[in-house]
Amino acid sequence: MTEHNSLEAADTLARRLLEAIPGAPLGEQIALARLVDAELPAVAAEVALQLLERLDGRASASVFMMCAETLRVHGEARGLPRLRALRDRLPAFPGVRDWRADVDRAISVLETRQRGGCSCVAMGAGGGAPDAAVFDVEVVAREPCLITMRASCRTCGRAFVVTEEEGYHCPTFRWQ
Repeated sequence: MTEHNSLEAADTLARRLLEAIPGAPLGEQIALARLVDAELPAVAAEVALQLLERLDGRASASVFMMCAETLRVHGEARGLPRLRALRDRLPAFPGVRDWRADVDRAISVLETRQRGGCSCVAMGAGGGAPDAAVFDVEVVAREPCLITMRASCRTCGRAFVVTEEEGYHCPTFRWQ
């Protein structure tokens, strides 16, 4: 698939998703956002970026977070200028957790890739869950409301201890 065909496919998929997402219930919005990653991984980052650019707050925070995650995993440095411009105009999410942090994390990971570094450190610095596409994850301890994992980067071999703590609304992750 050429780059032109990939962008055309991304544009078509983004348009279809944009028509479906705003009026859909939350579960369907999340499923549609995940469809981008599962069905068309070659153009997933472009679709996610287009969705973020076009939705303008008309979808759930979960959809925006899923798009940022897709960019973090599949994104390339050439999307950085668009993502930075988008971040500057994103409204704050008035909830427990500001989803713009996920966009910031995606930017950090893409900047690290652009410099030629392994993105595992930037992913860990963002404080999210270890991504199974990047890390081999092994649970080493379970306690009530607390899980300790060992996350090893599949690219460079660097290992981290990640602690997941159950929160009231969403889990938090500490990386060491």
